[in-house]
Amino acid sequence: MNRQPITFSYNPADDTAAAHIDQSAGDEHHAFNDMGIAKLRFQIGAGQGQWAWGDGGLFIHK
Repeated sequence: MNRQPITFSYNPADDTAAAHIDQSAGDEHHAFNDMGIAKLRFQIGAGQGQWAWGDGGLFIHK
């Protein structure tokens, strides 16, 4: 229940961020829903940009 299994990583070389599902959280049934929520909140906070779909998808800041 709301284990927040999403982690983010940042690559300063190309100014991208990636979102990943933390497999150790053990909530595979809701992990993609949690990822969608986390990506949306990140995008709102970052301003403009767009996510690629899925686990490991990159955020490209515009």
